[in-house]
Amino acid sequence: MFDDRFARRMAARYRKKGLDATARRMVELLAERGVQGASVLEIGGGVGEIQLELLRAGAASATNLELSPAYDAEAARLLAVAGLANRVQRRLVDIAADPTAVEPADIVVLHRVVCCYPDYEKLLGAAADLRRPSDGTRWTNEQLLFHMVFGFMIVRVLLRLVRLLGRLPAPVGRSFAAVLDSARRPFHVVNYWGSCGAALVFNHARMGWICDRTIAALQRHLAREAEDSLHRGMAFPTSWDPYFAPYMTLADVYRYPSRHFEHHRRQLTLRPGPGGP
Repeated sequence: MFDDRFARRMAARYRKKGLDATARRMVELLAERGVQGASVLEIGGGVGEIQLELLRAGAASATNLELSPAYDAEAARLLAVAGLANRVQRRLVDIAADPTAVEPADIVVLHRVVCCYPDYEKLLGAAADLRRPSDGTRWTNEQLLFHMVFGFMIVRVLLRLVRLLGRLPAPVGRSFAAVLDSARRPFHVVNYWGSCGAALVFNHARMGWICDRTIAALQRHLAREAEDSLHRGMAFPTSWDPYFAPYMTLADVYRYPSRHFEHHRRQLTLRPGPGGP
């Protein structure tokens, strides 16, 4: 399916119509947040259209990871026309098999890649020994993996809260956030033990389809959002999560799970991939 012919079709569609609706919204949200001078890592970026738009928006460099070289020729043509060939590195790397092969980036993009990965459970469950302790948390790798997926799941609840409380007077939202902040200790206890228990039921064998379904739902919601609604926001309990800001808009909430996922991804204690030391 993902062969040279498919790559030519994707490149032709981009030349004619630009980004699709979901990709365009992703780029708009990132650009709104600020991409000036940032490094971009895209997993399964295809012909690289999202990278091109982020570079045009001010990103400094991009790295694209693929399992197949089928996209490379068309990607090279697009880069050459845009005059950006020297700012993009394309690599054949299975990041699920060898997560340590890639340097961290300021922005990590996964656009419709989980559903297309031949073994999406492996992509999410790349911890070689799921029972090993993670680095910097009290969770095992498998428990931390569930917590990472849960970061996407909770966004659906947060979106409803922002839509509701964002319509109320600001003091109401601030009071609500203050009450939540006051309950930070029981929250962290529930947060820890919740992931411990949930990972027993929704283990690595089940996390893939849960994550796929949740991300697909978030993409559908995002594609339907009106521009004005993305600026609606509310006060958040900053003591609950390091990526909660004192005030967050709907756009911020959509960005939150990717930042949360990337933060914890670095805490997984992964064994070297095949051929590693």
